[in-house]
Amino acid sequence: TPPNINDDPIDAPLQIYPNPASGNLNIVFKVEQDSDIDIVLVDPVGRIVKQFIDGEKFVTNQYVWTTDVEDVPQGLYYLKYYHNNQVNTVPLAVMRSY
Repeated sequence: TPPNINDDPIDAPLQIYPNPASGNLNIVFKVEQDSDIDIVLVDPVGRIVKQFIDGEKFVTNQYVWTTDVEDVPQGLYYLKYYHNNQVNTVPLAVMRSY
């Protein structure tokens, strides 16, 4: 599903919850000016594990996107948000309950 507009203001350009995640993951991001964005999940050595948004055009606003990490192995990762020649990164732990 595409991202929705988020009405609750956030302080940082990128926030995620829950963290750690095991199923659904909410990605909240700000677009300060119209731009193409990428949001990817990388492992600790920088390999792309999952591409969430790939070069899509977004207009200035704040968005929340609910996706899942059920296909991502348990471990520590980094969510990277590329926008307007900037990169914001937040750590993410993926947990599994057995």
